[in-house]
Amino acid sequence: MYEAEITPGSPAFERFVGEVACAARLRPGFQAKEINPKALVVLLGSDYLSHVAQDEHVARAQLIATVAHEAIGQTRDDGKTPYIVHPKAVVETLRSAFSLGGIWYGRLSKEEESHCLAAAWGHDTLEDTGLTPAYLRAFRVRDETTKRIVLLTKPAVKQLDAVKRSELMEIHHNEMFDDKLAPIVKFADRGHNIEMASLEVVKSKQIDKQIDRWSDKAIKTRIELIQRYNANPDLRPMGAKLEEQVAHLENTIRLLKREIARQNRRPDSLTQHPSQISYGGFGAAG
Repeated sequence: MYEAEITPGSPAFERFVGEVACAARLRPGFQAKEINPKALVVLLGSDYLSHVAQDEHVARAQLIATVAHEAIGQTRDDGKTPYIVHPKAVVETLRSAFSLGGIWYGRLSKEEESHCLAAAWGHDTLEDTGLTPAYLRAFRVRDETTKRIVLLTKPAVKQLDAVKRSELMEIHHNEMFDDKLAPIVKFADRGHNIEMASLEVVKSKQIDKQIDRWSDKAIKTRIELIQRYNANPDLRPMGAKLEEQVAHLENTIRLLKREIARQNRRPDSLTQHPSQISYGGFGAAG
């Protein structure tokens, strides 16, 4: 009934994109960015229309997330890559997991797979943009998908003291792991971030800060996520995969620290940037 509003080229599509963009820009602290229709179609990808035909709900989530992140000019850490590249990678990880030979092949219903894919597209929209659960429902995102996006949204804890922050994060992770589908999406989300960190920390111009940031993230991934995955027999394969990716990141960090110590200089004044070092076998985790 509402397929026209998610199909490029129609007046309904342009109106819908405008409504999503306006809602996304309600998030303070970001520079509003105009949505170029042609550029949007490129970001959606050549297979977007097939997604509309195959699963309108997943395509709707893809469009909403793409517009929301783009409307506030959000990028990845390099300041150039459109942010939607991350949700897309999370979705592709899940598609692979649900396919023949994947760790979740045949273990979920098609409807559950659809909710996972839709939630993967939207998993950062509430945290990073002006969208709210009410907006998602107004934009006709299914309640079951919205529920998972809420569960995947980290609570705002930056301004809290360490004890209260720890308590809220504990509640957040417990609620997420009480759900059947949210941990599956979280696995693909954290896995992609850890995988990219292994590549990006080497290239960073502020290596010392990135080393501290991702060393902390590796520890938290083990405490907050991997222990929970390993406690559930159904989720253990994901815990093992995350552990492999975390170990890979930690190995990268160890070699960086060793090289920095060898050169005996501050990271910002190295004569040979660590990205020039050969890290044999450090390809992206598969």
